[in-house]
Parts: sequence; C-alpha cells; structure tokens
Amino acid sequence: MVHHSSRRTIQVTFLSLCVFFQNLSSLSAQQPNDGNSSTPSSATTASVNQTSSVFSTGTVSTNPVTSVTLNTNSKAASQTSSVATAATSALTTTSVTSSTSSSSAKGSGGPGGTSTPSATVAPTVISSTRKTIPDIVTNLSISNKTTSSVSLNWNLSNGISYKIQWTDGYSNRSNTSNTCYTVTGLTPGVNYTFSVTAVAADGTEGAPTSISAFTFPDIVTNLSTSDKTTSSVSLKWNLSNGISSYYKIQWTDGSYSNSTNSSNISNTSYTVTGLTPGVNYTFSVTAVAADGTEGAPTSISAFTNPYVVANLSVSNKMNSSLSVYWNLSNGNSSYYKIMWSDGSYSKVNTTSNTCYTVTGLTPGVNYTFSVTAVAADGTEGAPTSISAFTKPNVISSLTVSGRSISYVSLKWNSSNENSSYYKIQWTDGSYSNNTNSSNISNTSYTVTGLTPGVNYTFSVTAVAADGTEGAPTSISRFTIPDIVKNLSTSDKNTSSVSLKWNSSNGISSYYKIQWTDGSYSNSTNSSNTSNTSYTVTGLTPGVKYTFSVTAVAADGTEGAPTSISAFTIPDIVTNLSTSDKNTSSVSLKWNSSNGISSYYKIQWTDGSYSNSTNSSNISNTSYTVTGLTPGVNYTFSVTAVAADGTEGAPTSISAFTFPDIVTNLSTSDKNTSSVSLKWNLSNGISSYYKIQWTDGSYSNSTNSSNTSNTSYTVTGLTPGVNYTFSVTAVAADGTEGATTSISAFTNPDVVTSLTASDINISSVFLNWNLSNGISSYYKIQWTDGIYSNSRNISNTSYTVTGLTPGVNYTFSVTAVAADGTEGAPTSISAFTKPEVIRNLILTENQTTLLNINWTEPVGNSSFFNVHWSNDISKVSSNATTKDTLFNITGLTPGVKYNLCVSAVAADNVTEGQPVCFKAYTKPEVIRNLTLTENQTTLLNINWTEPVGNSSFFNVHWSNDISKVSSNATTKDTFFNITGLTPGVKYNLCVSAVAADNVTEGQPVCFKAYTSKCKSMRLFIF
Repeated sequence: MVHHSSRRTIQVTFLSLCVFFQNLSSLSAQQPNDGNSSTPSSATTASVNQTSSVFSTGTVSTNPVTSVTLNTNSKAASQTSSVATAATSALTTTSVTSSTSSSSAKGSGGPGGTSTPSATVAPTVISSTRKTIPDIVTNLSISNKTTSSVSLNWNLSNGISYKIQWTDGYSNRSNTSNTCYTVTGLTPGVNYTFSVTAVAADGTEGAPTSISAFTFPDIVTNLSTSDKTTSSVSLKWNLSNGISSYYKIQWTDGSYSNSTNSSNISNTSYTVTGLTPGVNYTFSVTAVAADGTEGAPTSISAFTNPYVVANLSVSNKMNSSLSVYWNLSNGNSSYYKIMWSDGSYSKVNTTSNTCYTVTGLTPGVNYTFSVTAVAADGTEGAPTSISAFTKPNVISSLTVSGRSISYVSLKWNSSNENSSYYKIQWTDGSYSNNTNSSNISNTSYTVTGLTPGVNYTFSVTAVAADGTEGAPTSISRFTIPDIVKNLSTSDKNTSSVSLKWNSSNGISSYYKIQWTDGSYSNSTNSSNTSNTSYTVTGLTPGVKYTFSVTAVAADGTEGAPTSISAFTIPDIVTNLSTSDKNTSSVSLKWNSSNGISSYYKIQWTDGSYSNSTNSSNISNTSYTVTGLTPGVNYTFSVTAVAADGTEGAPTSISAFTFPDIVTNLSTSDKNTSSVSLKWNLSNGISSYYKIQWTDGSYSNSTNSSNTSNTSYTVTGLTPGVNYTFSVTAVAADGTEGATTSISAFTNPDVVTSLTASDINISSVFLNWNLSNGISSYYKIQWTDGIYSNSRNISNTSYTVTGLTPGVNYTFSVTAVAADGTEGAPTSISAFTKPEVIRNLILTENQTTLLNINWTEPVGNSSFFNVHWSNDISKVSSNATTKDTLFNITGLTPGVKYNLCVSAVAADNVTEGQPVCFKAYTKPEVIRNLTLTENQTTLLNINWTEPVGNSSFFNVHWSNDISKVSSNATTKDTFFNITGLTPGVKYNLCVSAVAADNVTEGQPVCFKAYTSKCKSMRLFIF
C-alpha cells in the first residue's frame, strides 16, 4: 500500500491470458454472497492459487518518488490482486494512475510508518477497451446502532464508489464514496441486512459484502405503576414505534439491600412480587430485539406499600394524654402517620418512632387511634386502629357526711362530665388487709358493713365507659368504736374493784374508764387503758360506785359508754372463835373491827364429806350452828355484807364435832393368826378408828392400832385363843367417840405331819401334830368320793376302820376351838389295799407259753400285776393288765415258772397280797431220733436232747399184732427195748418230761421191725 497522494505505475507481464480469463471466470462463479462477509471461499482460494502458480511474478514500478512492493490487506485481496496482476501482464504493460482521498492511510510497516521503495520502473501505458471489476469490500462492520440508524464501516477497495443496500423485507439503497455510511430512517427493533459493493468509475460493481444487524428497539413509553401492595408492584407500558422480541424488566431496592433482580416477558405489563414493604424500588423496562439487542431502558421508581403496623397498644394513659406503641414487623417505612378522633374531631400527626404520645385530649373520652406506616414518597400502608379512653378527671371536694360504728357516708363533686360511673374503694389498712369496692353513678355513697373503731381509707375514682380509671381522691376516717360488751366487776376488795369487758366488734385505740361514788362524796374520777380490764383503786369499803367504760378510736372518737354499779367489799370481821362443841353443834363468836355492814353471813361446810354448804344471816356478833354431823370437820366463815349483798372477805375457823359411836361391829375372815373386823359409822364421819384387842387370861396383854377404814385385820394372834376387840371412832383432831367391843376365837392352827400308815384292806391309821396354839378337840373326816364319815377326838392319832378294799380315801383332820371355831383342815389321801384275786388257774401251757386266768377280787382295783420267774435263769419279769387273763410268752421249754398275780389300786402303788402258783412249760420235742440196732427181740434207739430243759424221757412202744403198749423212762438219750417179738412192726415214741414228772412234751414217733433172723436187714418205715 502506498500514499494516496502519489501517482503510481504498475507494469505487469502475464504469460498466458487464457489462463487468466479461465480462472477469473471460475473465481466469479464460486464467490459467495451471504451479505455478511466478503471473504472468498476455500474453493476460490484454491483456484486463485492454481492460477498464480502459472504466472510469473510481476514487478510494480512506481514513480521515482516512491517505489514499493504491493502488499494486500488480506488473504482474499492478495489472491484477487495476484489474478488481476497476472491477467494484466499477459496483455500488455499497463500504466495505472490512482489517486486517494485520504492522506491519513498508513503503510504496512505499522501504525504511522512509511514504506521503503524497492525499485524504479519506467511507466508504460497500455490501452485497453475492457472494464476492470472493483475488489470486494472487506472488514464490513457495524460501528454504531440506534433505533432508526445503523453505521457501517469497511475497508477501501479498488472501486471508485460504494453502493450500500439494506433490506428488512423491503430494499433500499444509497451510494457513497466513503468507507463508512450511516443508514437512517430505519424501524426500531428490526433485523436489517446491509450489503456494500465497490463500484468502478464506469459503474462496474464488484462483488457485494453483506452483514445483518437489528436496530435498537425503541424505548418503551408510558411506563407506569399500579396495584401496589406491601410485596408487589404492577407495571404497564407501551412500545410506541417498531417491534421487540420481549421485554427485560429489572428492579432494585437501592441501598436497602443493594440487590438487583430481573425478569423477561413478552407482554407490556408485569407484576413484580416478593418485594419488601415500604421500600423504594426502581423499575426499568427495556425492549429487546430477537438477537438480544436491547433498547434504551425506561425507568420508574415506586415505593411498595409499607406493612401494616403490629402490636398496637396504648399505655401511660392520663386525663389529657396517652402513649401509643407499635411494631413494624416487616419491611421499611419512612415515618408513621398517627390519626386520632373522638367521633367529632380528628387530628393527624407524624413520627419516625414506633411510639407517640398524643396530648391535648379531653378527659374520659373514647378516642380511636390509627397508625399507618408511610413510605418516603408518601405511600401509605394499611392503617391499624385501637380505641382507648383517656382517664377521667379527678373528683373534688370529697367529704365525710356521716358515720356510725358500721358505715361512713361520702360526698364529692365531679369536675368532668365524661365519666361513666364512680369507683369507690375502701380499705381498713393493716387491720385485715382487705380492700372492697363498689361502683355507682351518683356523687354520694354510704359505705356499710364496716368494722367499728377502724381507720378506713376511702378513695373515689371517676371511671370512663371502658373502665379506664382516673386518679383517685382519698380520705381517711375512723368508724365510731363499738360499745363495750359484757362489762363486769371482779376481784372486788375493800378498796378496789376490777373491771373486765369485751369489745365485741371492731377495734379501739384505748378505753376511757370513769367512776363516781354517788352521794357518798359526789366525786368523779377517770383513767385510760389499752387493755380490756382495769382495777380501780383507792376506793372506800362498802360504798356503791358507778363505773363507765367507753371505747375510743385512735383519733379520739368515742363510742357509747357502758356502765355498771358495784359496792366495795365491807371490812373483814375479827376474833372469830368456837365454843360448846358436841356431836351436832358448835357456838361461834366474833368482832367487826372496821367499817360498816348491813348484816353478817355465817356459812359452814363439811368439806368433802357431803360437799354441802349452809348459811344463815344475823345482825349479832355470835351464833350457834346446830344440826351438824358427828365427827366432821366444819369450816365456819363469818362475812360482813353490804346493803346490796356485797360480801366482805370471810373470816374462817374450823372445828370437829364429836364422832359418833361405831355400829355393827363384826368379825370375819378369821384364821390362825388374824381376825378381820368390820363395822359401820351410823352417823357422821371419823378421821380414823382406834382398834384395841386383848387375849384375856391367855397372856393378859393388850394391843392397839389405828385405821381410816371401817375394816381392819388384826394380825399376829395366837391360834385358837379367845380375843376381845374394841373399835372407837376418832376425829381428825383426836377427839374419840364411845367404844364398841366384840369377842372372837382365832382359828386353831392347822395340824401338821399328818400321815397314813398300817394300811390294809379295811383300815388306815392316822397320826398328826398341833405345832402352834391351842385347840379343844380334833375333827376327823374321811370320804371315798361318795360316802363321808367323821369323828371328834381329843388325841393326835386315830385308826379309821370299816373301809372298802382298793378304794381311794381322803382323810382330813381339823383342830377345833372351844367355841367350835375350826382351823384349816389338813388332808391326806390313801388307797386301802385291794383284796386278793380269786380262782387263779393255768388254762394252757406250751413249750414257750403259759396262759393263766383268775376272778376279780372283792372290792376295787385298777389293774393287775403279773409276775413270773424261774429258778434256772433267776430272771424275773412283770406285766400289768386290766383283764383277768394273761398270756405269758417267750418262755423256755420244760422250765418251772413261779407265777404271781396281785390286784393294784388306782394310785398305781397300793398293791394287794399276791396269789402265786408254779407251772412247767412243756419240754420241746426231742431231735434226731434214730434206730441204732435191731435184733429179733431188741430195738436200740438214740436221740438228741430237745432245746430247753427236760427232766427225763418217756419211751413208748407197741405193735399192731398183740395190741400191747409198753412204757419206760430214762434220763439217757438212748434206750434198748428188749423182749420183742421177731419180725414184728413196732410203733416207737419218745417224749421229754419236765421235772414235775407230769408235763410232757410232744412225742417223736417212728415204726421199726424186729429181725426174723440175725442176717435180716432192718427196714424202718
């Protein structure tokens, strides 16, 4: 590239013109035209390269000032230029003169650089009649777009001018000699295709280069907001010109959270949601073409509605002001609008705080307060309302118009007309800590049911219709104390009277006591006390006084007085004495030493004797009390009495009447050493009794003792002695009544060492001693449980006869005094011996057994004792039985036994005489009987002794022919039977015999033949 202002001459020599045209034609056929680019296709590039390969390189010669090697701006341009150069060289040497209109072009050496000439060639001008096609423009681009224009830029080609065409479905065109052009009059938001074609001076057009672009969509108009809420804003707009593919909506809350959001829509309205209440949002709406080309945004700002305030409350209510509190639970607000109205008038104010104190209100009026959050642009949220009354005004002139023990009447004035009613409250403070109240519509009220003498605080409060209370007005007053109750006098004496009373209801601070003696001295005195009792002192004896007690409240308010009259006690009498006592009367005398009295009251009491008190009134100073009980300690009191019956202190003296004589003296529960006495006191009482006793001529001694009972047991006496006992009633002061006497024997002593001996079947001998005292005789008694007998004797022994054998007798011996008084019996029991048994016999004897039988004895027996023994073993055995038979077993065969049977009484000890006899057991059978030899006339036998005992053996033999039996005895265990008949069968038997020669055991027998001849063998059958 060279400077536009220079002239240049290019000489090109082509080798083959045919090749040029052929390739040029091919290049033109393959060149695309999509309206977007002027860049050749790859096919074109290949064709040009092939063409270039057959050309020789031309040399460009410029004027002497500048000679450069031509460089193209792009690959496509280089290829086209090479083709063109080659074609020109093939025809002739051509001289081209080119002028540029711009002096600002730069060389390829870089920005601002200059090219260096490489050669100087003499120009040669070639004349030709063919047109030259301009190069395709390159680097077509869009440099600036608006809603109605698009600015195009491209690079310089070898054309003289440029044809610009554009179409949006309709085609338009324009020409320019510049390498840039601004197409105007376009429709906003439309996709246009722009093509730029280089045009030669002769009008020859190069290939067009195309590019497409959207105009900016037009700015939206009439953007507005509507239907705002706390969280959304609705947008509306118009697109006044052109078209758009969609709309881009953006919104930001500015510095509230520095966040930006966006959304795309195809409509011309949109509701933005999810916004924060009370925040100023900036909304922008931009029309966007189909390729994303955005128009200029249109913006609008709007506040969302502030959120409704929450927790609206009223506090600090006064009569002309109150405070309103609230919260804004969500979002933002610039300030709050507070509106209040009483129904007739309304006022408004604003605040940036969440509380506000409304002033200048009317007391007791119901106001409606509404609070609205307001955004910075004045956008208001929904109002929140609350109603509240102001406090009514305080009442005035509260006074107490009347009071009693149980009520207080109140009056007051109302300084405000707007109260609904009045609340009256009253409290008794610390008295019960109770507070009561009542509501009324009047300006006066009587509080009832109050406690007397209590300081009450009354408060009256004006109350609005909703219950809002004004400030209370208070006043305190005491109720009048209640009248004292149960006023009484006590503990009166000659100079004082004690008063007691109850305050039956309520309280009082103290009590005022007043007293006067009436006409006695016409004086009145008083005193105060906080107690409910008081002792008036310094009084005159026997005078009538009037006492009044009044309850007084702490502020000095007095209740009604309660009065009582009483006499002081007259003075005490002196020198009281007794005289002339007997069993039923006592005489009294005394002096009245001081003061006056109307009469004397004489009282006497027998104390606990009968708990009775008697009295008599006299005007004299002596009196004989009669009708008294003997032996009683009487207390006599003499009291001076005033005219109203008030008695002075009594003067007392005690004295016993004489005790009465005792009656019904008797003795009981006598024993050997004591006698119990009993008696009655027919009249009166005694302090104790004096008991005396003597044994007369026995020892000439007298003893005594005292007792407070009407019975006494005299102990330590001698058994069987006649005593005289006397009992005298004695008063507590020792005064004795007349004596009553009685005589009685003590029981003789019990006999000792009582024994029974010489007991037989019909008699028992008794013997005993009398170890102490005396007795006149002895009484002997005996009984078998059915029949009883007795005898009296003077000796200390006796044989009781005529008794039944085997019977248990109880014998008792009793010592008896001269008057028949019996001592305690001494007893002993003994069985008579049973009678002997009868008819004792042996009923059976065996080798080891003996059976016996007998008849019961005459009389009684409990069981029988059986005794047996033998002389060999010297062993004795016993057995008992209630039967009259007995089997003795386990005996030794052939032994003699001594058998005895005796009857035994029921005491298991007393035994009658035994009846005895002797008996043998049968011997046991012999053993091993054998025939040792047989001859024609002889048989020899042998055996073994039996078990047990035997004295000798009995041998018996016989035959069946002669029928003759023979016997023999032997002490040996063998025997030779001779004199027999040959060849005869003999029956042979051997038995053992006891020592009594009678008792025989069972025989052992066998049969044997004698021999017929000596050579014959004996066969035993």
